[in-house]
Amino acid sequence: MEARMTVGNTGNNSTVNLGRTGTETSLSQLATHIHFRKIWSHGDWAGTGASGLVNGLNSTTDSFAMNCVYCSLVDSQASQNLRPGGEGHTIGTGFGTQFKFNHNWLEGQSIGSFSGGFAGGSGPSIPGLVPFQDVEMRRNRFTFPYDWIGLLKVPATNAHWGGQNIDRKNTDEMKEGERVIKVGNIFENSDNGGGQSGPTFDVDVRNNSGSVGSNYQATINDVTIAYNIARNSCHNFETSRGGSGSSAGNGITQSQRNLWFHDNLFYNVNSNNPGCTTATSLGVSMTSSDFRWQGTITENAAGTQATFVATCSVDNGDCPLGPPGVGFQVLDILPGDPVAVWGCTAVTAFNVPTANFSGNTWPSGVGPFAVAGTNPNSLTVTYPWVATPNAVDASGNCFLSIGQGGGRNTLYTHNTAIQESVHAFSSTNTPAGNGPHYQINGLVRDNITLSGGWFNSSRTEGTSTETFDYDITSLTADHNVWPTRTASNYTEYGNNTAFAAGPCTTPTGCNPPLSMYFPATDYCTGATSTSACVGFIGAMSLPSGPMPLTLNDYHNFALRSDSLFFAGNSQQASDGKSMGADISAIDNAETTTTYTCPYTCGSPGPFVDH
Repeated sequence: MEARMTVGNTGNNSTVNLGRTGTETSLSQLATHIHFRKIWSHGDWAGTGASGLVNGLNSTTDSFAMNCVYCSLVDSQASQNLRPGGEGHTIGTGFGTQFKFNHNWLEGQSIGSFSGGFAGGSGPSIPGLVPFQDVEMRRNRFTFPYDWIGLLKVPATNAHWGGQNIDRKNTDEMKEGERVIKVGNIFENSDNGGGQSGPTFDVDVRNNSGSVGSNYQATINDVTIAYNIARNSCHNFETSRGGSGSSAGNGITQSQRNLWFHDNLFYNVNSNNPGCTTATSLGVSMTSSDFRWQGTITENAAGTQATFVATCSVDNGDCPLGPPGVGFQVLDILPGDPVAVWGCTAVTAFNVPTANFSGNTWPSGVGPFAVAGTNPNSLTVTYPWVATPNAVDASGNCFLSIGQGGGRNTLYTHNTAIQESVHAFSSTNTPAGNGPHYQINGLVRDNITLSGGWFNSSRTEGTSTETFDYDITSLTADHNVWPTRTASNYTEYGNNTAFAAGPCTTPTGCNPPLSMYFPATDYCTGATSTSACVGFIGAMSLPSGPMPLTLNDYHNFALRSDSLFFAGNSQQASDGKSMGADISAIDNAETTTTYTCPYTCGSPGPFVDH
């Protein structure tokens, strides 16, 4: 089937639309069991280069508005699509759940695939809805006409849309989702036209878009992003939880957790790419925003647990009278999330230890974890804390911060990042803003990361950033390659007990690192690999560099067999494979028509792509 608007139509519509999001009150009101195969959905922005922008007139909200349950899009194409002056999506999933998006060419629009991000203040009209659950997204090409990258606006010669923003934001944006796999895809071609600094993709939990809301169940968890290619962007990818205050994130959400980024190849990530000069120069960014409440603390009769009850929201500006306003009416703290309390004046024993960071006072480490049975949909949290039995601090000065720990159980393994970024592996947490991140249960292992190193812009490179961005008592960071960086700046950790121990067994870390490697150059000056370079197939015999950020064949970003980091050699990965991404595994993911997960997924399944 071919689906399109009439040529020259300047209205704003979705080309394929499975129902209008925003009026349903139950999932039973959504379309179900609708499957599209071999569909071409397109607009009239045809032509090569800027000519397509000169002649196009259609304004497409969504190429495929998939507001449905148990639906699929396979073997299909979307192209020649744009929504000038606004945000358009190739796939918009609305309230939908249980999707298969496999083997599609998805071209154009601000965002390739979009989930969550509800507007209107109250979130989805279906109570308690978490959309985008149980999703298989494989072997898709999320792309954008490269000749349009960097133009930022529709040319003035367009008869109707001249001067309107093109608003390219990213290739894939997930604001909500649970149990999602994104495997064997190509994410490519972003600029800063939409003001998001042009990442390849986003994994950002958001309560609402455009207004403060009560979409408190918003969450992103249990996500696998593996064996993908991401290229031609301003910066790499980002994960985050909402934002500090009501203007960013528009209310409290649950934290993202259980994320696995594995065996991905990122290349030509560069803030000097077309349309990127105004973008932030970041590679991978993992951020956790801070939200605070003031309240009363009571110790139990045994002197073993404390209970905090929030009375007002600092971010909403309703302290000291309260109660917390819309957007901040729950804590969204799950069992196992860290709880940080300080500022108490009546019972100072309730305060966690603090430290000074660039003139700002924050907890010096991750707080105690909320106990089992904690109800996130409340303003109360109980956590282990030793104090005088039955002690109470009702001074109104105690405040609770939930900025810590975001991205619990995030694994970053076997990735290769070919990028030119000031801060290659980072967080946007700062002492003056949202404070230390202290991401808990992290694993950073077997990666090759070019350019700016492990570097939060508010800290110095290496150890200072590691201890600010991660809870080092639960972090394993070993077997990583950091070309051009300095070994003495970094500390290796082996404290995540969920994974096999590495060579560093000292709880406080090993400095200099034992299995982090720091070759002098990312390219090799001669025809053979040495300990002074990485040994990429396509970066040999370059006497004066620089390292190529893109190659005619991405297979040339694989390692040569004589590289020290190749499987079987002296500085191989922790699992005996080569460091970084396995290019052959990416090829296999792009061509395999049935996905089989690497662990027990239950039955029935798996199912073939169509």
